[in-house]
Amino acid sequence: MRRPVSWLAALVLTLSACGPAAKGTAGAALDSTSVPAAAAAASLSAADVAAIKAVDAAWAAAANRGDVAALAALYAEDAVLQAPDAPPSMGGAAIRKDMEALAAMKLSGVALFPRRVEGRGDLAYDVGEFTMMAGGQTMAGHYTEVLRRQPDGSWKYIVDAYAMNGAPKK
Repeated sequence: MRRPVSWLAALVLTLSACGPAAKGTAGAALDSTSVPAAAAAASLSAADVAAIKAVDAAWAAAANRGDVAALAALYAEDAVLQAPDAPPSMGGAAIRKDMEALAAMKLSGVALFPRRVEGRGDLAYDVGEFTMMAGGQTMAGHYTEVLRRQPDGSWKYIVDAYAMNGAPKK
């Protein structure tokens, strides 16, 4: 049985192992040169970064088409979507419902701009910005996503959190 927060624990442990150990911590006994070397070896490949950016591009294209099935397929079944001013949507069914509401808004001009993609092994994070049109208004915001490599090698969102950058412009 899979524990719902196992990915979070793995992400914290993975990312904490990427920096040098602080003096007085349990990891302080590690040779300071071995941690960065090990972390570099486990870093994402250029192909992984490109694949993660392609997930963002696929999300924008599906949102522009109003394609609920394609949007929902970009999320792992155990994913969490954290939209502003709303409780988290947990799991595939809840996220699909959110994607249906998003498609009903008839978005256009959706574009995601990944600014930082990093990770280790099968986990990555993606921080960026987005723009879109809805109801004749241009909106802009920012996002942080955590992705996990799937058994087939693809990447899917496991956490998607976003916020708007103030009031929409007309």
